[in-house]
This record gives sequence, structure tokens and C-alpha cells, in this order.
Amino acid sequence: MPLESYYNTSAKAFLVSPTVSAPTTLNYETGVSPNYNIVLDNSCIEFEIYLAGYKKDNLKLYSEKEEFFVSGHSEVNSEKQYLAKNVILKPFKHIFNIPKNYEFESSKFVDGILYVKFKTNPKESPQHKEYPIE
Repeated sequence: MPLESYYNTSAKAFLVSPTVSAPTTLNYETGVSPNYNIVLDNSCIEFEIYLAGYKKDNLKLYSEKEEFFVSGHSEVNSEKQYLAKNVILKPFKHIFNIPKNYEFESSKFVDGILYVKFKTNPKESPQHKEYPIE
């Protein structure tokens, strides 16, 4: 099935029933979920995950079967005394589903945005793998 068909079919079904697997789900464990975009580009899927305030060294990116996980935490400076504190950076773990036969291609963290790209691969993907963040 072409990527566009998979995404459109799954996304429409997901809007009706959250139990249907879609390229991304609202499946997160900590109650905190970063904002993100999903970009379809030829035979690639690129996730743009907005993580302003988090450092690259505090992020982790890995996959298990047909899911990839992004988790992170921030370091809190308890010595600061705030007059107002509207930004709270909590630990998070977000799970994204990816279609079969897609493999990790690249990731980079630029200006608070984590870009993660997957490309088609007719081979079966590994069961578990961790990925570097450039």
C-alpha cells in the first residue's frame, strides 16, 4: 500500500477510533506530549518534534518493531527564584507507530526541533535499535 494511502486511511480511522493503528498515536506514558508534525516526502516519513527547552543530550530515540519512541527530560536549576514560571519542562515519552518496511534514516536536533526521518526498506526492520541524534 502506498504511504499516502496508508496514512490517509489510518489517520481517518484513527480520528473515529483511537484503537486503530495510525502512523502516530496519542500513546504516551507521562501525561506530557510534545507537539509534532508528520511530513510525507516521496518514500519518506519525517517527524518534526518540537522540544524547545530540552537539550539534545537529554533526549533518547529508539525503536521496537513498528514503533519508535522519543523520550526526554530537562535539568532543573533549583537555585533560581522565579517571579513567574509559565514554562514547565516535564519528562516525557511519546510512542509513534510507523508503517511496516520503513527504517530509520536520520535524525537531527536544530533550534529546539527534533527531525526524525524514516525511509522505505523492503527488508524487515530490527526488533530493537537505538539511534543517535545529530
